[in-house]
Amino acid sequence: MQRKNISQNLLTQKFLLSNLKISEIGSNKLEEKNEDSDYIIEFNRLINRAKLFEQEQLKLLKENKEALEEVYNKTQKGIKQIESNLDAILKTLKKVIELFSEKQQELNISLPKLQENNSRLRENIDSIITNLQYHDIIRQKVEHVQQSHKELLKNLKKIDENTGDKFLMQVKEIVNIQSALLVRANKEYQTAIEKIVTRFKSIGSISFAILIQCQSLTKNNNIKVETDILAVTDRYANLIKQNSHSVVEQAKDVSQILSDSLIKLDNSIIDEIIQYSSRYVEMISHPEFSLQTNLIEQFKTVERDITASQNLIQILNLEYLIKFLVLRNF
Repeated sequence: MQRKNISQNLLTQKFLLSNLKISEIGSNKLEEKNEDSDYIIEFNRLINRAKLFEQEQLKLLKENKEALEEVYNKTQKGIKQIESNLDAILKTLKKVIELFSEKQQELNISLPKLQENNSRLRENIDSIITNLQYHDIIRQKVEHVQQSHKELLKNLKKIDENTGDKFLMQVKEIVNIQSALLVRANKEYQTAIEKIVTRFKSIGSISFAILIQCQSLTKNNNIKVETDILAVTDRYANLIKQNSHSVVEQAKDVSQILSDSLIKLDNSIIDEIIQYSSRYVEMISHPEFSLQTNLIEQFKTVERDITASQNLIQILNLEYLIKFLVLRNF
């Protein structure tokens, strides 16, 4: 916009120069000043150079605008791709939430049964421990009876004829008692073994029931959902990384183009025009030329406009260069 303002002001200056030449006709003092004609010729030459310069800059600006539009379009495309993948992630997350809710309900139903089976399992283990202790006591009883039999047989060898009959009667009674004890102990021993075996079978059955419940709570569909969400999130992260990298690189390329364009801006032409204009206005403002005051004021106004536009362009260029340096180091 400021470049267009300068271009328009340059055209206005050419128009004012033409008016000035018309105003010079009949002015002997001005005709005597060959320097004035040289100024006008040089002024026109500078204005023509500035116009060519403006055309080159307009071409560069058009190219830069197209490059920026391309980056913008690619950025918008990348954003749409990211949004599309974000929808996929949200759908997968919805599935995960639904699955967790379903599993929570199943867990609420299964938990009392699991607690009951756990209690039964503990009860069977306690019973096995008790029967093992009882089994050890019975074993000690059997060993005691066996030891008594050994001592009895040992004493039988020492019996003489006088006391034999009486002692044999006592031995018979003792043997009968010990035999009864041995049979009873053996029966108790077998009963304890059977109880232990039964408890072990019960533990196996309960453990299998617990295993079935656990498998039901951890069936394979949650693995599929987990795999899906990991795949989607990985794809989404890679897409964001690729698009971000692509946009930044494209923006850097465009920034480099714009930076090169700024370097090519030869503002010395405009500065030279401003200097010529100031010197020329100072010269024609001299009272001896008797020129129209409004024509001189118009020259001054155009000069001020060109100066203001040029200053603003320099400020904008400086701001852009700062932004470019920040982007380049991104």
